Amino acid sequence: KDMAVSLGGSARASIWFDQAGPKLPVVYAAQVNAVMSDAAASDDSDLRTIVHCGTPLVATALAAAEHHGGTGEEVLAAIVIGYEASGRIIDAMTGFRERGFHGSQAAIFSATVAAARLLHLDAEQTTHAIALTATSSSGLAKAANTSVAREYHAGMATMAGIQAVR
Repeated sequence: KDMAVSLGGSARASIWFDQAGPKLPVVYAAQVNAVMSDAAASDDSDLRTIVHCGTPLVATALAAAEHHGGTGEEVLAAIVIGYEASGRIIDAMTGFRERGFHGSQAAIFSATVAAARLLHLDAEQTTHAIALTATSSSGLAKAANTSVAREYHAGMATMAGIQAVR
């Protein structure tokens, strides 16, 4: 959190675990929330591939909605479409784990699609955002299994998804 605060920017979204603290720019609030949520092990699994999409997905959807005035219905729709889109993309990414990549390489798409939905991108803009996300994704399983990289991956997936949409 301290690093994100030091970067400055327009205060737009809340930090979940520090309600008395400062608001941060959307991308940094979502990143901090995803890292802290993942560290608390409050994630889920897409049963198709056991990828934890919920952490970056929900962190992104709530930060974007807070800044852009999204309704509860819009947030729910963004979360549902984020799960569905990332699940389909994950299905197409056969063998990514066997090649040494962490699930964040696939979960990143949930954040992108949710942000695209909440920011009302059209189909062409969303396609470009997904392409930018694909070129931004990363995460090595070995690092996630031997360091705090797992939490870092959740934050980076969130940040890259939002940046691709913007």
